[in-house]
Amino acid sequence: MQLSIIIPVYKVEKYIRDTLQSIYRQQYDENLFEVIVINDGTPDDSMRIVAEFTNKHANLHIINQKNQGLSCARNAGLKIAQGEYVWFVDSDDTVTEESIGKVIECIERSKADVIGFSILKVSEANRVSEVESAIWNEHCRFSSNQIVCDKSILFSLHTGAAVRYVYRRAFLQMNHLRFYPGILYEDQEFLPRVLSLANSFYISSFISYRYLLRSSGSIMSQFSLRSLRDTLTIVRSYETWLQEEIKGKSALINAYINGCIFNHTYWLLSFKAVTFRDEQKEFMRDHYAEIRRKCLTAGWKSLKGNFRLTRAVRLLMVFLIPHHLIK
Repeated sequence: MQLSIIIPVYKVEKYIRDTLQSIYRQQYDENLFEVIVINDGTPDDSMRIVAEFTNKHANLHIINQKNQGLSCARNAGLKIAQGEYVWFVDSDDTVTEESIGKVIECIERSKADVIGFSILKVSEANRVSEVESAIWNEHCRFSSNQIVCDKSILFSLHTGAAVRYVYRRAFLQMNHLRFYPGILYEDQEFLPRVLSLANSFYISSFISYRYLLRSSGSIMSQFSLRSLRDTLTIVRSYETWLQEEIKGKSALINAYINGCIFNHTYWLLSFKAVTFRDEQKEFMRDHYAEIRRKCLTAGWKSLKGNFRLTRAVRLLMVFLIPHHLIK
């Protein structure tokens, strides 16, 4: 068993058939991969659609649980996975043609801790699509299709979507790497921890995944009280990670995690340009001093390990300019 594909399911009856069809229409040897569907207490007909596939494919397994959120569903799938590598696939997305074969080919070729692929972002509203590489930095000195053991690649890897990577399961287990339960932006909390501990990377230019950009709500939904709280939770998680796991590691890794802390705290400070509701204003009043302190401290530490002009300018803005004018 080389690959476990883990798919949480919750209120996706509109999408789940396309997700599973994209996997099984490839007619790849089903002895080499398994599909684990986690029914996260979905109240709609999603699981009836899944059941149609279980009757035809012996490598499809179902976990049923009460609704606990995406992180817990992924963790439940990871707990029973048997594949040498795991791939987290969202139930409103699809994998591309021949992607399973290509993923397994990259597994056999590299045996890296983390293998990254390009993804195709597709707008649900107008079907406009855009290819996004796992490497965001166009000046990155690492080319695709090579094994990389140099930690400086961290500063060129995307961390927004866990689905763009596949992970060596033994590596995740050995380092007790799981998704943080009950928060928004769980991928942004998970990926920096994973990437900072990985000893080897393999980045392929192959487009393995279609990532659906679903129609979003109002702009204020991005600045909800929960989004503010969860972002600060992620920052605190990074700090714990630094103290307990990264202490004594290389200056590059410290700079990388501090850079993540800076990005999130700067994002929080920039919210002052938005007209908040009273509960959001109260949250920012209560936590502003902590957020600003963390932003300045982490920004300075990140620059010492990996200088970036854009970050230096932003850090200076935080230091000199009133916080409500930062954005």
